[in-house]
Amino acid sequence: MAEGRYTRIKSRFWTDEKTRTWNDDTKFLALYILTSPHNNILGCFVLPKLYICADLGWESKKLSKPFNKLLQDGFIQYDEGNCLLFISKYLLHNPIDNPNQATGAIKVLEELPTSSVMLSLKQLLEQFCKPFLEPLIQQLAERIGKPVTVTVTVTETVNNPPVIPPEKKPEKVAYSEYVYLTPAEHERLLLEFGEADTSRMIEILDNYIGAEPRKRNRYTDHNRVIRGWVKESLLDEKDKRRGSPTRQAKPTTDDIVDQYILGGG
Repeated sequence: MAEGRYTRIKSRFWTDEKTRTWNDDTKFLALYILTSPHNNILGCFVLPKLYICADLGWESKKLSKPFNKLLQDGFIQYDEGNCLLFISKYLLHNPIDNPNQATGAIKVLEELPTSSVMLSLKQLLEQFCKPFLEPLIQQLAERIGKPVTVTVTVTETVNNPPVIPPEKKPEKVAYSEYVYLTPAEHERLLLEFGEADTSRMIEILDNYIGAEPRKRNRYTDHNRVIRGWVKESLLDEKDKRRGSPTRQAKPTTDDIVDQYILGGG
């Protein structure tokens, strides 16, 4: 990894609901992980716990509680066997912005051990809907592997159980020209965010998808997208209306580059 790598950390880190429940050790550990010299462009890197203790000057007992708190709150995922750590929403705040960076990310990926946490990394990258990320996503898909089909020959069948048809997925309803949700998903959004914020988030996503026809088939799970960068876009709007003095200039929604690492969704 190149020395002096730049990492964005928004001032909202200190006022986020989760962060405010953390003690000083947990906050310090989170900041260390974000700015760690072991970190890379993917936010997914090998980090043995002994390295953390050595870098911070901590005993292993001191690391246990704050580390488990970050796991519990979904700030990180960790593969104990491979010592592979993934910052769950690192790329929402530090996105891969161009094909050259995507090529560099593929090279970084090649050096990492294969792990189940890569599935979460793949799902996060898919949310950005950027064509230049497709080779990286494909590499991740190949690393994670394909399901194995096993053929079983039955020589004798007695009392065959009835064939149960697969459960039908709930149909999605159009809540705007381009945004589709199931009624249950929409109801949960209303309960969590209220009618005004839910309507605004649907409007933001509708405008984004409607801006270019090619985007209409690239987002398949509108509920997940709303709970991701769309929710953060709404928070940015509210910050701007309040005139927050610590806000930096907001980039375009299409770039999706100024997203908060700890946000929900």
